[in-house]
Amino acid sequence: ALAPTSALGTAGVVYTAGFMGLRALDGTYGLGGKFCEALAPRAAPACSLLDTVLTPKIAVLVAMLGTAYMAHFNAPSFLDDAGRNPSKFNRIVWYGFGLSVIVNLVFMAAGFCTFGHAASGLILNNYAPTDALASVARLLFGFSILFTYPLAYAGAKDGLRQLDRKLFGAVNEARVVAGPLACITLLALILNDVGLVVSLSGALMGSAVIYVLPALMLLRGDKVAKATLERKLAPYTMIGLGVVSGILGVVTSF
Repeated sequence: ALAPTSALGTAGVVYTAGFMGLRALDGTYGLGGKFCEALAPRAAPACSLLDTVLTPKIAVLVAMLGTAYMAHFNAPSFLDDAGRNPSKFNRIVWYGFGLSVIVNLVFMAAGFCTFGHAASGLILNNYAPTDALASVARLLFGFSILFTYPLAYAGAKDGLRQLDRKLFGAVNEARVVAGPLACITLLALILNDVGLVVSLSGALMGSAVIYVLPALMLLRGDKVAKATLERKLAPYTMIGLGVVSGILGVVTSF
């Protein structure tokens, strides 16, 4: 049921990546370019590759990359959609992550090459309001966020149902659906820096999913729980790395 809307959302992301690549190459946002004068001062290009890389703010990027591992909750449903065929599931994973890596690399490279360290958390905010292609990209990217929400919500729905049953004795579907959506909408109205949201979620949730939770589950396993301290050193190191990564990501995000 979600296939048509998901395809439209994906098309919006691909269009946006293509548009950003075009603007990075055509020079319209460079000094004296067609759209340069229409930019607000904070959005004007300011490139300095060395200063951007050699800064503690690089930890913000690391935190954002942590969100790449936060789709694990959909793995069982994807496996079911693949008919529980490991070969087909592997192809889905390879193609899905491969396309995501390519598109996000285009976003990062094109955004930085166009605006440097003046790039905002939501890169589309940097483009001139008179840029018609940017307006189309904003519209399509909005559709992408809208249509992919059910996919992101599907993984949390079962947990929310269990929580709702535990708190109220019975599951109310309207409460389960409307509650999270209302909270997300309220946060979207209050917060105006998408980059801050992504970096914080990557620093906190990403670090937990990548490092802390797997290590805790391993330590709770019978074999490791009864093992010597040397056998437990690796999971304890992962937990420490996750905590440090999360703290650095949060601190540098502000």
